[in-house]
Amino acid sequence: MNQPAKSCYLKSNNKTLMTVYLPNQKTLILGRCPETNITDTQCSRQQVQLHADYEDYKVFIQQIGKRPCGFNGFKTRKDVRFIGKHEDCLEFLYGKHTYQIEFNPSPPKTLLSEKRTRDSEIYLGQKQDMWESEANEALLIYTTQVVKSCSKVAAYDMDGTLIKTKSGLVFPKDYNDWQLTYPDVPMKLKELHNNGYKIVVFTNQASIGSGRINVKLFKRKLKNIIQKIGVPIQIFIATGNSIYRKPAIGMWQKLEEKNAPTPIDKDNSFYVGDAAGRTKNWAPGKKKDHSLADRLLALNLGLKFYTPEEHFRGHKQAPFQLPAFNPKNLPDGEICSGTSITSSDQEVILMVGCPGSGKSHFVKNYLNHYECINRDTLGSWKKCVSMMERYISEKRSVVVDNTNPDPVSRQRYIEIAKKYRVPVRCFVMTTTIDHAKHNNKFRELTDPSHVKISELLINFSVKNYQPPSLHEDFLEIVHLNFVPKFQREKDRELYQMYLLEG
Repeated sequence: MNQPAKSCYLKSNNKTLMTVYLPNQKTLILGRCPETNITDTQCSRQQVQLHADYEDYKVFIQQIGKRPCGFNGFKTRKDVRFIGKHEDCLEFLYGKHTYQIEFNPSPPKTLLSEKRTRDSEIYLGQKQDMWESEANEALLIYTTQVVKSCSKVAAYDMDGTLIKTKSGLVFPKDYNDWQLTYPDVPMKLKELHNNGYKIVVFTNQASIGSGRINVKLFKRKLKNIIQKIGVPIQIFIATGNSIYRKPAIGMWQKLEEKNAPTPIDKDNSFYVGDAAGRTKNWAPGKKKDHSLADRLLALNLGLKFYTPEEHFRGHKQAPFQLPAFNPKNLPDGEICSGTSITSSDQEVILMVGCPGSGKSHFVKNYLNHYECINRDTLGSWKKCVSMMERYISEKRSVVVDNTNPDPVSRQRYIEIAKKYRVPVRCFVMTTTIDHAKHNNKFRELTDPSHVKISELLINFSVKNYQPPSLHEDFLEIVHLNFVPKFQREKDRELYQMYLLEG
Protein backbone atom coordinates (compact mmCIF):
# COMPACT_ATOMS: atom_id res chain seq x y z
CA MET A 1 0.00 0.00 0.00
CA ASN A 2 1.33 3.43 -0.94
CA GLN A 3 2.19 5.91 1.79
CA PRO A 4 0.13 9.11 1.69
CA ALA A 5 1.75 12.44 0.90
CA LYS A 6 2.81 14.67 3.77
CA SER A 7 2.09 17.97 2.04
CA CYS A 8 0.88 19.52 -1.19
CA TYR A 9 1.66 22.92 -2.68
CA LEU A 10 0.91 25.08 -5.66
CA LYS A 11 4.24 26.55 -6.79
CA SER A 12 5.02 29.03 -9.54
CA ASN A 13 8.16 30.05 -11.41
CA ASN A 14 6.72 33.56 -11.40
CA LYS A 15 8.36 35.18 -8.39
CA THR A 16 5.48 37.61 -7.95
CA LEU A 17 3.09 34.73 -7.16
CA MET A 18 2.91 33.21 -3.69
CA THR A 19 3.36 29.50 -2.97
CA VAL A 20 0.03 28.11 -1.77
CA TYR A 21 -0.31 25.27 0.73
CA LEU A 22 -3.16 22.81 0.04
CA PRO A 23 -4.15 20.99 3.24
CA ASN A 24 -5.39 17.40 3.13
CA GLN A 25 -9.13 16.87 2.65
CA LYS A 26 -9.97 20.56 2.96
CA THR A 27 -11.54 22.71 0.26
CA LEU A 28 -9.91 26.02 -0.64
CA ILE A 29 -11.27 28.73 -2.92
CA LEU A 30 -8.57 30.91 -4.47
CA GLY A 31 -8.25 33.60 -7.09
CA ARG A 32 -7.31 37.27 -6.94
CA CYS A 33 -6.33 37.28 -3.29
CA PRO A 34 -3.38 37.76 -0.88
CA GLU A 35 -2.80 33.99 -0.74
CA THR A 36 -1.78 33.95 -4.42
CA ASN A 37 -0.77 37.59 -4.83
CA ILE A 38 -2.68 37.66 -8.13
CA THR A 39 -3.87 41.23 -8.73
CA ASP A 40 -5.17 40.78 -12.27
CA THR A 41 -8.75 42.14 -12.26
CA GLN A 42 -9.69 39.65 -15.00
CA CYS A 43 -9.28 36.94 -12.37
CA SER A 44 -12.20 36.48 -10.00
CA ARG A 45 -11.60 36.59 -6.26
CA GLN A 46 -13.26 33.18 -6.24
CA GLN A 47 -11.75 31.74 -9.41
CA VAL A 48 -10.97 28.12 -8.60
CA GLN A 49 -11.89 25.53 -5.98
CA LEU A 50 -9.24 23.00 -4.91
CA HIS A 51 -9.44 19.92 -2.71
CA ALA A 52 -6.26 17.88 -2.10
CA ASP A 53 -6.32 14.14 -1.38
CA TYR A 54 -2.97 13.08 0.10
CA GLU A 55 -3.95 9.40 0.06
CA ASP A 56 -4.30 9.22 -3.73
CA TYR A 57 -1.96 12.11 -4.60
CA LYS A 58 -4.76 13.96 -6.37
CA VAL A 59 -6.15 17.49 -6.34
CA PHE A 60 -9.78 17.91 -7.33
CA ILE A 61 -10.08 21.20 -9.20
CA GLN A 62 -13.15 23.13 -10.30
CA GLN A 63 -13.34 26.49 -12.07
CA ILE A 64 -15.98 28.64 -10.36
CA GLY A 65 -14.99 32.05 -11.74
CA LYS A 66 -16.46 33.58 -14.86
CA ARG A 67 -13.38 33.25 -17.07
CA PRO A 68 -11.75 29.92 -17.94
CA CYS A 69 -8.69 28.50 -16.22
CA GLY A 70 -6.05 26.46 -18.01
CA PHE A 71 -5.00 22.91 -17.17
CA ASN A 72 -2.09 21.23 -18.93
CA GLY A 73 -2.80 23.35 -22.01
CA PHE A 74 -6.56 22.75 -22.05
CA LYS A 75 -9.15 25.44 -21.37
CA THR A 76 -11.49 24.58 -18.52
CA ARG A 77 -15.22 25.09 -18.21
CA LYS A 78 -17.10 26.58 -15.32
CA ASP A 79 -18.37 24.07 -12.75
CA VAL A 80 -16.72 21.10 -14.50
CA ARG A 81 -14.61 19.11 -12.04
CA PHE A 82 -11.26 17.67 -13.06
CA ILE A 83 -8.32 15.93 -11.39
CA GLY A 84 -4.81 17.30 -11.01
CA LYS A 85 -1.75 15.23 -10.15
CA HIS A 86 1.87 15.79 -9.22
CA GLU A 87 3.62 18.23 -11.62
CA ASP A 88 0.41 19.10 -13.46
CA CYS A 89 0.10 22.76 -14.50
CA LEU A 90 -2.83 24.92 -13.43
CA GLU A 91 -3.37 28.41 -14.88
CA PHE A 92 -5.69 30.57 -12.80
CA LEU A 93 -6.62 32.27 -16.06
CA TYR A 94 -6.16 30.48 -19.35
CA GLY A 95 -2.59 31.29 -20.42
CA LYS A 96 -1.78 33.32 -17.28
CA HIS A 97 -0.76 32.92 -13.62
CA THR A 98 0.70 29.42 -13.96
CA TYR A 99 1.18 27.10 -10.98
CA GLN A 100 2.45 23.54 -10.71
CA ILE A 101 1.06 20.96 -8.31
CA GLU A 102 3.74 19.50 -6.06
CA PHE A 103 3.22 16.66 -3.59
CA ASN A 104 5.85 15.98 -0.92
CA PRO A 105 7.20 13.39 -1.05
CA SER A 106 6.53 12.85 -4.75
CA PRO A 107 4.16 10.00 -5.61
CA PRO A 108 5.45 6.42 -5.93
CA LYS A 109 6.46 5.36 -9.43
CA THR A 110 3.41 3.12 -9.66
CA LEU A 111 1.19 6.22 -9.47
CA LEU A 112 3.34 8.32 -11.77
CA SER A 113 3.24 5.68 -14.47
CA GLU A 114 -0.53 5.38 -14.48
CA LYS A 115 -1.89 6.18 -17.91
CA ARG A 116 -3.86 9.39 -18.15
CA THR A 117 -6.69 10.01 -20.50
CA ARG A 118 -8.26 13.40 -20.98
CA ASP A 119 -11.74 12.00 -20.50
CA SER A 120 -11.19 10.01 -17.31
CA GLU A 121 -8.59 12.11 -15.52
CA ILE A 122 -8.39 15.64 -16.82
CA TYR A 123 -12.00 16.43 -17.69
CA LEU A 124 -14.47 14.48 -15.65
CA GLY A 125 -17.75 14.73 -17.52
CA GLN A 126 -16.13 16.18 -20.65
CA LYS A 127 -17.89 13.55 -22.75
CA GLN A 128 -21.24 14.89 -21.64
CA ASP A 129 -23.11 17.63 -23.45
CA MET A 130 -23.57 20.67 -21.26
CA TRP A 131 -26.53 22.94 -20.55
CA GLU A 132 -26.02 26.39 -19.03
CA SER A 133 -28.34 29.30 -18.29
CA GLU A 134 -27.81 33.04 -17.93
CA ALA A 135 -29.82 35.93 -16.47
CA ASN A 136 -32.54 33.86 -14.78
CA GLU A 137 -32.80 31.60 -17.83
CA ALA A 138 -33.33 34.47 -20.27
CA LEU A 139 -30.60 32.66 -22.20
CA LEU A 140 -30.02 28.92 -22.43
CA ILE A 141 -26.77 27.57 -23.87
CA TYR A 142 -26.33 24.02 -25.11
CA THR A 143 -22.77 22.93 -25.87
CA THR A 144 -22.12 19.50 -27.33
CA GLN A 145 -19.00 17.54 -26.54
CA VAL A 146 -15.64 18.49 -28.09
CA VAL A 147 -16.78 21.97 -29.15
CA LYS A 148 -13.63 24.04 -29.55
CA SER A 149 -12.94 27.75 -29.59
CA CYS A 150 -12.27 28.93 -33.14
CA SER A 151 -11.53 32.26 -34.76
CA LYS A 152 -13.98 31.53 -37.59
CA VAL A 153 -17.69 31.12 -36.82
CA ALA A 154 -20.42 29.69 -39.03
CA ALA A 155 -23.61 30.86 -37.31
CA TYR A 156 -27.15 29.78 -38.14
CA ASP A 157 -30.72 30.44 -37.19
CA MET A 158 -32.58 27.20 -36.43
CA ASP A 159 -36.26 27.16 -37.47
CA GLY A 160 -36.63 27.72 -41.20
CA THR A 161 -32.87 27.58 -41.68
CA LEU A 162 -31.52 24.26 -40.40
CA ILE A 163 -34.90 22.61 -39.85
CA LYS A 164 -38.50 22.97 -41.01
CA THR A 165 -41.74 21.25 -40.03
CA LYS A 166 -42.66 17.88 -41.51
CA SER A 167 -46.31 18.88 -41.42
CA GLY A 168 -45.80 21.97 -43.55
CA LEU A 169 -47.31 24.13 -40.81
CA VAL A 170 -45.65 27.39 -39.82
CA PHE A 171 -45.28 26.21 -36.22
CA PRO A 172 -44.58 22.57 -35.28
CA LYS A 173 -47.57 20.61 -34.01
CA ASP A 174 -45.37 18.63 -31.60
CA TYR A 175 -41.72 18.03 -30.73
CA ASN A 176 -41.26 15.43 -33.45
CA ASP A 177 -42.62 17.69 -36.18
CA TRP A 178 -39.30 18.60 -37.75
CA GLN A 179 -36.97 17.61 -40.55
CA LEU A 180 -33.78 19.06 -41.98
CA THR A 181 -34.44 21.96 -44.33
CA TYR A 182 -32.18 20.34 -46.94
CA PRO A 183 -30.75 16.81 -47.03
CA ASP A 184 -27.21 18.14 -47.39
CA VAL A 185 -27.29 20.30 -44.23
CA PRO A 186 -25.09 17.79 -42.33
CA MET A 187 -22.57 17.58 -45.17
CA LYS A 188 -22.31 21.38 -45.42
CA LEU A 189 -21.80 21.83 -41.68
CA LYS A 190 -19.27 18.99 -41.48
CA GLU A 191 -17.29 20.57 -44.30
CA LEU A 192 -17.23 23.90 -42.45
CA HIS A 193 -16.28 22.18 -39.20
CA ASN A 194 -13.41 20.37 -40.92
CA ASN A 195 -12.26 23.71 -42.36
CA GLY A 196 -11.83 25.20 -38.89
CA TYR A 197 -15.21 26.84 -38.32
CA LYS A 198 -17.05 26.73 -35.01
CA ILE A 199 -20.69 25.85 -35.71
CA VAL A 200 -23.09 28.03 -33.71
CA VAL A 201 -26.88 28.40 -33.63
CA PHE A 202 -28.78 31.50 -32.46
CA THR A 203 -32.51 30.94 -31.99
CA ASN A 204 -35.34 33.05 -30.57
CA GLN A 205 -37.69 30.87 -28.51
CA ALA A 206 -39.88 33.27 -26.53
CA SER A 207 -42.45 30.50 -26.07
CA ILE A 208 -40.08 28.85 -23.59
CA GLY A 209 -40.13 31.94 -21.39
CA SER A 210 -43.91 32.23 -21.63
CA GLY A 211 -44.38 28.56 -20.75
CA ARG A 212 -46.05 27.60 -24.03
CA ILE A 213 -43.16 25.26 -24.83
CA ASN A 214 -42.07 22.50 -22.45
CA VAL A 215 -38.36 23.13 -21.98
CA LYS A 216 -37.55 19.46 -21.26
CA LEU A 217 -39.17 18.32 -24.49
CA PHE A 218 -37.48 21.16 -26.37
CA LYS A 219 -34.08 20.04 -25.06
CA ARG A 220 -34.82 16.51 -26.20
CA LYS A 221 -35.74 17.84 -29.64
CA LEU A 222 -32.44 19.73 -29.84
CA LYS A 223 -30.46 16.61 -29.01
CA ASN A 224 -32.23 14.74 -31.80
CA ILE A 225 -31.49 17.55 -34.26
CA ILE A 226 -27.81 17.66 -33.33
CA GLN A 227 -27.55 13.89 -33.54
CA LYS A 228 -28.98 14.09 -37.06
CA ILE A 229 -26.52 16.81 -38.11
CA GLY A 230 -23.58 15.06 -36.50
CA VAL A 231 -21.11 17.88 -35.80
CA PRO A 232 -20.11 19.67 -32.56
CA ILE A 233 -22.44 22.64 -32.11
CA GLN A 234 -22.99 25.39 -29.55
CA ILE A 235 -26.59 26.63 -29.40
CA PHE A 236 -27.76 29.90 -27.85
CA ILE A 237 -31.49 30.10 -27.06
CA ALA A 238 -33.16 33.42 -26.20
CA THR A 239 -36.23 32.53 -24.14
CA GLY A 240 -37.85 35.97 -23.90
CA ASN A 241 -37.59 39.57 -25.06
CA SER A 242 -34.32 40.48 -23.38
CA ILE A 243 -31.00 41.72 -24.78
CA TYR A 244 -30.41 38.16 -25.97
CA ARG A 245 -33.28 38.17 -28.45
CA LYS A 246 -32.32 38.81 -32.06
CA PRO A 247 -31.64 41.28 -33.59
CA ALA A 248 -30.01 42.50 -30.36
CA ILE A 249 -26.49 41.13 -30.07
CA GLY A 250 -26.61 39.62 -26.56
CA MET A 251 -26.25 36.03 -27.80
CA TRP A 252 -23.23 36.96 -29.92
CA GLN A 253 -21.62 38.73 -26.95
CA LYS A 254 -22.09 35.59 -24.87
CA LEU A 255 -20.54 33.55 -27.70
CA GLU A 256 -17.48 35.83 -27.62
CA GLU A 257 -17.23 35.26 -23.88
CA LYS A 258 -17.51 31.48 -24.26
CA ASN A 259 -15.00 31.52 -27.12
CA ALA A 260 -12.35 33.37 -25.06
CA PRO A 261 -9.44 33.70 -25.18
CA THR A 262 -9.73 33.11 -28.95
CA PRO A 263 -11.04 36.29 -30.62
CA ILE A 264 -13.60 35.85 -33.39
CA ASP A 265 -12.58 37.00 -36.86
CA LYS A 266 -15.78 38.61 -38.12
CA ASP A 267 -14.38 39.13 -41.60
CA ASN A 268 -14.11 35.36 -42.01
CA SER A 269 -17.33 34.49 -40.18
CA PHE A 270 -20.93 34.61 -41.38
CA TYR A 271 -24.56 34.20 -40.35
CA VAL A 272 -27.40 32.37 -42.11
CA GLY A 273 -31.09 32.95 -41.39
CA ASP A 274 -34.51 33.00 -43.01
CA ALA A 275 -35.85 36.13 -41.24
CA ALA A 276 -34.37 38.30 -43.97
CA GLY A 277 -37.03 40.86 -44.87
CA ARG A 278 -37.66 39.39 -48.30
CA THR A 279 -40.67 40.87 -50.04
CA LYS A 280 -43.75 39.01 -51.26
CA ASN A 281 -43.02 36.76 -54.25
CA TRP A 282 -39.26 36.93 -53.68
CA ALA A 283 -39.55 33.55 -55.33
CA PRO A 284 -42.67 32.43 -57.24
CA GLY A 285 -45.55 32.01 -54.79
CA LYS A 286 -43.46 32.82 -51.71
CA LYS A 287 -44.87 34.92 -48.89
CA LYS A 288 -42.87 37.79 -47.49
CA ASP A 289 -40.55 36.90 -44.62
CA HIS A 290 -42.07 37.00 -41.15
CA SER A 291 -39.39 39.41 -39.92
CA LEU A 292 -35.96 40.93 -40.50
CA ALA A 293 -34.39 39.72 -37.25
CA ASP A 294 -31.68 37.55 -38.81
CA ARG A 295 -30.53 40.05 -41.42
CA LEU A 296 -30.56 42.87 -38.85
CA LEU A 297 -28.49 40.82 -36.40
CA ALA A 298 -25.86 40.39 -39.10
CA LEU A 299 -25.97 44.12 -39.87
CA ASN A 300 -25.58 44.96 -36.19
CA LEU A 301 -22.51 42.73 -36.00
CA GLY A 302 -20.99 43.55 -39.37
CA LEU A 303 -21.19 39.91 -40.47
CA LYS A 304 -21.72 38.55 -43.96
CA PHE A 305 -25.32 37.35 -44.25
CA TYR A 306 -26.95 34.66 -46.35
CA THR A 307 -30.43 33.21 -46.55
CA PRO A 308 -30.74 29.39 -46.42
CA GLU A 309 -31.40 29.34 -50.16
CA GLU A 310 -28.25 31.35 -50.86
CA HIS A 311 -26.10 29.33 -48.46
CA PHE A 312 -27.28 25.78 -49.10
CA ARG A 313 -28.50 26.10 -52.70
CA GLY A 314 -26.33 28.84 -54.17
CA HIS A 315 -29.30 31.02 -55.17
CA LYS A 316 -28.83 34.66 -56.05
CA GLN A 317 -29.75 37.28 -53.48
CA ALA A 318 -33.52 37.80 -53.34
CA PRO A 319 -35.07 41.29 -53.07
CA PHE A 320 -35.54 42.51 -49.51
CA GLN A 321 -36.56 45.68 -47.72
CA LEU A 322 -34.84 47.19 -44.69
CA PRO A 323 -36.76 49.18 -42.06
CA ALA A 324 -37.54 52.81 -42.85
CA PHE A 325 -35.92 53.86 -39.58
CA ASN A 326 -32.17 53.36 -39.41
CA PRO A 327 -30.78 54.07 -35.92
CA LYS A 328 -27.32 54.59 -37.39
CA ASN A 329 -28.50 57.62 -39.37
CA LEU A 330 -29.79 59.88 -36.63
CA PRO A 331 -29.74 63.61 -37.41
CA ASP A 332 -27.25 65.72 -35.50
CA GLY A 333 -29.43 68.82 -35.75
CA GLU A 334 -30.78 71.08 -33.05
CA ILE A 335 -33.61 70.08 -30.75
CA CYS A 336 -35.55 73.09 -31.97
CA SER A 337 -34.82 76.34 -33.76
CA GLY A 338 -36.07 79.90 -33.54
CA THR A 339 -37.29 79.78 -29.94
CA SER A 340 -36.09 79.47 -26.36
CA ILE A 341 -36.72 76.19 -24.59
CA THR A 342 -37.25 77.75 -21.16
CA SER A 343 -38.66 81.04 -19.91
CA SER A 344 -37.70 83.22 -16.96
CA ASP A 345 -41.41 83.97 -16.44
CA GLN A 346 -43.89 81.53 -14.94
CA GLU A 347 -45.41 79.30 -17.60
CA VAL A 348 -46.95 75.93 -18.35
CA ILE A 349 -45.41 73.65 -20.98
CA LEU A 350 -47.68 70.95 -22.35
CA MET A 351 -45.77 68.05 -23.90
CA VAL A 352 -47.39 66.24 -26.84
CA GLY A 353 -46.19 62.96 -28.30
CA CYS A 354 -46.85 59.24 -28.40
CA PRO A 355 -45.23 56.85 -25.90
CA GLY A 356 -41.54 56.46 -26.71
CA SER A 357 -41.30 59.76 -28.59
CA GLY A 358 -38.81 61.15 -26.06
CA LYS A 359 -40.97 63.48 -23.97
CA SER A 360 -39.64 62.33 -20.60
CA HIS A 361 -36.07 62.29 -21.93
CA PHE A 362 -36.46 65.91 -23.02
CA VAL A 363 -38.06 66.99 -19.73
CA LYS A 364 -35.34 65.30 -17.68
CA ASN A 365 -32.50 66.90 -19.64
CA TYR A 366 -33.88 70.37 -20.40
CA LEU A 367 -36.74 71.18 -18.02
CA ASN A 368 -35.53 69.69 -14.76
CA HIS A 369 -36.14 72.98 -12.91
CA TYR A 370 -39.84 72.92 -13.85
CA GLU A 371 -42.34 71.04 -11.70
CA CYS A 372 -43.11 67.88 -13.66
CA ILE A 373 -46.57 66.32 -13.73
CA ASN A 374 -46.89 62.83 -15.10
CA ARG A 375 -49.90 60.53 -15.22
CA ASP A 376 -47.70 57.44 -14.89
CA THR A 377 -46.65 58.73 -11.48
CA LEU A 378 -49.92 60.24 -10.23
CA GLY A 379 -52.28 57.64 -11.70
CA SER A 380 -55.04 59.75 -13.30
CA TRP A 381 -55.53 62.95 -15.28
CA LYS A 382 -57.67 64.38 -12.46
CA LYS A 383 -54.75 64.12 -10.05
CA CYS A 384 -52.50 65.69 -12.67
CA VAL A 385 -54.86 68.67 -13.04
CA SER A 386 -55.12 69.06 -9.28
CA MET A 387 -51.35 68.96 -8.81
CA MET A 388 -50.83 71.43 -11.63
CA GLU A 389 -53.22 73.92 -10.05
CA ARG A 390 -51.38 73.62 -6.75
CA TYR A 391 -48.01 74.36 -8.37
CA ILE A 392 -49.39 77.29 -10.39
CA SER A 393 -50.94 78.82 -7.29
CA GLU A 394 -47.48 78.64 -5.71
CA LYS A 395 -46.06 80.65 -8.64
CA ARG A 396 -44.08 77.73 -10.05
CA SER A 397 -43.60 76.81 -13.70
CA VAL A 398 -45.01 73.44 -14.70
CA VAL A 399 -44.40 70.89 -17.45
CA VAL A 400 -47.12 68.31 -18.14
CA ASP A 401 -45.34 65.17 -19.35
CA ASN A 402 -48.26 63.18 -20.79
CA THR A 403 -49.16 62.13 -24.34
CA ASN A 404 -51.93 64.80 -24.58
CA PRO A 405 -53.00 63.51 -28.01
CA ASP A 406 -56.17 65.56 -28.60
CA PRO A 407 -57.79 68.93 -27.79
CA VAL A 408 -59.96 67.44 -25.03
CA SER A 409 -57.00 66.12 -23.04
CA ARG A 410 -55.04 69.34 -23.56
CA GLN A 411 -57.91 71.67 -22.66
CA ARG A 412 -58.03 70.38 -19.07
CA TYR A 413 -54.66 71.97 -18.36
CA ILE A 414 -55.17 75.05 -20.52
CA GLU A 415 -58.29 76.01 -18.54
CA ILE A 416 -56.42 75.87 -15.23
CA ALA A 417 -53.59 77.98 -16.64
CA LYS A 418 -56.07 80.55 -17.99
CA LYS A 419 -57.68 80.74 -14.56
CA TYR A 420 -54.36 81.94 -13.12
CA ARG A 421 -53.42 83.91 -16.26
CA VAL A 422 -50.34 81.78 -16.86
CA PRO A 423 -49.28 81.34 -20.51
CA VAL A 424 -49.17 77.85 -22.00
CA ARG A 425 -46.75 76.65 -24.64
CA CYS A 426 -47.13 73.36 -26.47
CA PHE A 427 -44.01 71.26 -27.16
CA VAL A 428 -44.66 68.64 -29.85
CA MET A 429 -42.26 65.74 -30.42
CA THR A 430 -41.64 65.14 -34.13
CA THR A 431 -40.44 61.56 -33.54
CA THR A 432 -41.74 59.07 -36.12
CA ILE A 433 -43.67 56.01 -34.97
CA ASP A 434 -40.81 53.66 -35.93
CA HIS A 435 -38.34 55.82 -34.03
CA ALA A 436 -40.66 55.83 -31.00
CA LYS A 437 -40.85 52.04 -31.07
CA HIS A 438 -37.07 51.89 -31.23
CA ASN A 439 -36.84 54.21 -28.22
CA ASN A 440 -39.34 52.06 -26.38
CA LYS A 441 -37.33 48.89 -27.03
CA PHE A 442 -34.08 50.58 -26.04
CA ARG A 443 -35.64 51.72 -22.78
CA GLU A 444 -36.97 48.21 -22.16
CA LEU A 445 -33.47 46.75 -22.61
CA THR A 446 -31.59 49.32 -20.54
CA ASP A 447 -34.05 50.29 -17.80
CA PRO A 448 -35.79 47.27 -16.23
CA SER A 449 -37.59 49.56 -13.77
CA HIS A 450 -39.53 51.28 -16.53
CA VAL A 451 -43.09 50.11 -17.16
CA LYS A 452 -43.20 48.13 -20.40
CA ILE A 453 -45.26 49.75 -23.16
CA SER A 454 -46.73 47.59 -25.90
CA GLU A 455 -46.44 48.54 -29.56
CA LEU A 456 -50.24 48.37 -29.72
CA LEU A 457 -50.43 51.31 -27.33
CA ILE A 458 -48.03 53.31 -29.49
CA ASN A 459 -50.06 52.46 -32.61
CA PHE A 460 -53.29 53.47 -30.86
CA SER A 461 -51.80 56.77 -29.70
CA VAL A 462 -50.59 57.67 -33.20
CA LYS A 463 -53.89 56.65 -34.79
CA ASN A 464 -55.88 58.92 -32.46
CA TYR A 465 -53.48 61.86 -32.56
CA GLN A 466 -54.89 65.30 -33.37
CA PRO A 467 -52.25 67.98 -33.95
CA PRO A 468 -52.40 70.98 -31.61
CA SER A 469 -53.46 74.39 -32.88
CA LEU A 470 -52.95 77.97 -31.70
CA HIS A 471 -56.75 78.16 -31.56
CA GLU A 472 -56.50 76.05 -28.40
CA ASP A 473 -55.06 79.19 -26.70
CA PHE A 474 -51.42 78.21 -26.82
CA LEU A 475 -48.96 81.08 -26.70
CA GLU A 476 -46.65 79.09 -28.94
CA ILE A 477 -46.33 75.64 -30.51
CA VAL A 478 -42.75 74.36 -30.58
CA HIS A 479 -41.75 71.30 -32.59
CA LEU A 480 -38.94 69.29 -31.01
CA ASN A 481 -36.52 66.86 -32.61
CA PHE A 482 -35.55 63.92 -30.44
CA VAL A 483 -31.81 64.08 -29.75
CA PRO A 484 -30.73 61.28 -27.40
CA LYS A 485 -28.14 61.72 -24.67
CA PHE A 486 -26.16 58.84 -23.20
CA GLN A 487 -24.35 58.43 -19.92
CA ARG A 488 -22.38 55.40 -21.15
CA GLU A 489 -20.75 54.71 -24.49
CA LYS A 490 -22.13 51.17 -24.53
CA ASP A 491 -25.64 52.64 -24.38
CA ARG A 492 -24.87 54.76 -27.44
CA GLU A 493 -23.56 51.69 -29.26
CA LEU A 494 -26.70 49.73 -28.41
CA TYR A 495 -28.99 52.59 -29.42
CA GLN A 496 -27.39 52.79 -32.86
CA MET A 497 -28.21 49.14 -33.55
CA TYR A 498 -31.41 47.70 -34.97
CA LEU A 499 -33.45 46.55 -31.96
CA LEU A 500 -36.82 45.79 -33.57
CA GLU A 501 -37.39 42.61 -35.55
CA GLY A 502 -38.96 44.42 -38.48
